[in-house]
Amino acid sequence: MSTYTPEIISILIVENNQLVAKDLTENLTIMGYKLVGNAASGLSAIEMAVNLNPNIILMDIELDGEMDGIEAASLISKKMDSAIIYLSAYADEAILRRAKLTTPYGYLLKPFEVRELQTTIEMAHYKNRLETKIKESERWLFTTLQSIADAVIATDNNGKIIFLNSAAEKLTLLKKEALVGKKADDAIFIKNGNSLTNVISSLLSSIGDINNYPHGEFAIIAASGEEIPVLFDASPIHEVGKNISGLVIVMRDILEKKKSEKKILSNERRLAALVDSAMDAVVTADHLQNIIIFNAAAEKIFRCTADEAIGKKLNSFFPERFKEIHDEHIKLFSGGDKNISRPLTNLYALRSNGDEFPIEASISQFAIDEETYITVILRDITEKKIAEQKIRMLSSAVEQSSANIMITDTECKIVYVNPKFEKITGYNLNDVVGHKLDFLEADKDNPHYTTELWDTIRSGQEWCGEFKNQRKDGIIYWEEALISPVKDSSGNITNFLSVNEDITKRKQQEEHLIRAKENAEQANKLKSEFIAQISHEIRTPLNSILSFTGLIREEIEDKIPPELAASFKIIDTSANRLIRTIELLLNLSKIQSGNFEVKIEPIDLHADILDDIILEFYSKAKVKGLEIVYVNECPKPTILADRYTLGQIFYNLIENAIKYTNRGSIKIELIEKDDKVVVSIIDTGIGITKEYLPSLFTPFSQEEFGYTRRYEGTGLGLALVQKYVEIINAQITVESEKGKGSKFTIFFNRLATH
Repeated sequence: MSTYTPEIISILIVENNQLVAKDLTENLTIMGYKLVGNAASGLSAIEMAVNLNPNIILMDIELDGEMDGIEAASLISKKMDSAIIYLSAYADEAILRRAKLTTPYGYLLKPFEVRELQTTIEMAHYKNRLETKIKESERWLFTTLQSIADAVIATDNNGKIIFLNSAAEKLTLLKKEALVGKKADDAIFIKNGNSLTNVISSLLSSIGDINNYPHGEFAIIAASGEEIPVLFDASPIHEVGKNISGLVIVMRDILEKKKSEKKILSNERRLAALVDSAMDAVVTADHLQNIIIFNAAAEKIFRCTADEAIGKKLNSFFPERFKEIHDEHIKLFSGGDKNISRPLTNLYALRSNGDEFPIEASISQFAIDEETYITVILRDITEKKIAEQKIRMLSSAVEQSSANIMITDTECKIVYVNPKFEKITGYNLNDVVGHKLDFLEADKDNPHYTTELWDTIRSGQEWCGEFKNQRKDGIIYWEEALISPVKDSSGNITNFLSVNEDITKRKQQEEHLIRAKENAEQANKLKSEFIAQISHEIRTPLNSILSFTGLIREEIEDKIPPELAASFKIIDTSANRLIRTIELLLNLSKIQSGNFEVKIEPIDLHADILDDIILEFYSKAKVKGLEIVYVNECPKPTILADRYTLGQIFYNLIENAIKYTNRGSIKIELIEKDDKVVVSIIDTGIGITKEYLPSLFTPFSQEEFGYTRRYEGTGLGLALVQKYVEIINAQITVESEKGKGSKFTIFFNRLATH
């Protein structure tokens, strides 16, 4: 038969009565407890508690000095997790109310029995240890979900939202306070294809059929109305006994993935702390199991008064199926067991209204004047059960996360990895436990594990970066890691949590884009250099041809037949067209290479530019039978611009208007509008199709191509016009309809005058 070996519990005695302190020391030593010290005042109690960190503090309420035991206990509880048991010779109601506010683990009235002291200490220690474990588990899971970039939403079996993390808040653009307690289908709208889907209702209606759980790509409609594509997955929440009590929904925002396949979410929040247990109930019965003591905590737990409970059988507060177990524990005393101080679990009790609730209890026996009594110390663990369910829910979320999650100790040695880690790396948990986090790194000289990283996480901050890692099969992959410290209740770092996302595809795309950009820049540079070089090589001999053609024309034009003399005009026209083409190519090359020089100065658009250019084109229009109309309704058309650039803009636009207009007129308007100087060139020409308008300013593009095109040109004029307009900080718009003409409008910033 196995025996129970109690844990050695360390105790600090805080008692201003030396005789009582001595008596406590002797009795506790006999019972096998470890006494770490004895304090007589509140200040010394605080100092010794912080330095010695005892499991239990026996705190006398009446202490030497200005600080009593209740105030000292309150300050100690803020610094550490020791279980505090009050000792008092008084049962004053005001003192009891103050004591309850500090949530002690026990309250003993002097004088008390040794067995009562032992039972109170054991229950207080167990309760404290259990709460510490729950808080630690909660902190781990809380930190994990805080770091997960996936949106996690949990519902009960009625479809009401009971939990969502910060990633879910960010995804839905709704606050947790606005969602928790609401029906999920009324608050979260999932779109499958072109229709809204009642995903939650569908899941709950077939909750036992795991094959019916949807997964894959859906769209969630955020509070802003935006449709956000997500990877969707859902799983049931199992209680003890495999009952299903709700759903866990995990969603990943893949909006950026849909756009660029570059970015994967990573970001998450901590869960709220579990509700502290109330003070333990103490129920005492005589040898016939008739209740004789029923304390205030028991009244609260069982929801009946002491007057109603006293005189009833002890087992009347247990469900019928547990009465036999209760009686067996009571019979242990007749076999020699005097106490069952370790908690009895998996038990249920009955409230006065007949409701069952889970409890943990311990039983002790004592005798007064040869009369035997039994005391049952129990606590309602309903909140613990709820906490365990939440922990299972959080554990399920971590296990099912699409993120690669690792937890290490403070030396960065791995203690846990989730299934996604095993899938990505090929290593299972047994392969990696105890290994340093950097064992996956492909480049051991890569300075990721540097002073900066360690200084960051050891200072309690998060660190984010990228790693080049190697799988078990030798394949190289890239990960983006978010490493967070996990802290205990005192703020000390106990572990590190690493949440990693595979970004191999993103890195490959980045490298491809960089290479493509470099190749494009090199090609553009070569093109510009080629254009500049070839333009120079063409212009030089062409100038010589024009010069000598002019000399020959002067000598022989009047000596040859008229039809032969007309050849000189053809030569001039063709040469000027070629020179114009070269000039356009050179200007485009200079602009693209950044070598185009401008001189910004005040310019009167009418007097300095338009008047001369319109006069120059007047005869050309007249030859085609076209009318040029110039309307100047701007009294002071002064702007800041470059003279050459302005000339080129209007030269190209008016030349094109004449070129593409066979009958009608070209109208040039100069007006003032909204503090802008506006020039419009309006023609009645052939117009531009809607399909070609987006390509109108693209270099070397023309609406008609090939040998059958009706109009000559390189397709550079309008491309340069747009670039000239940008250089002088102006704007250009186009309105056109095929067969009805075009309107080009340029908006200049007026020069401020004082």
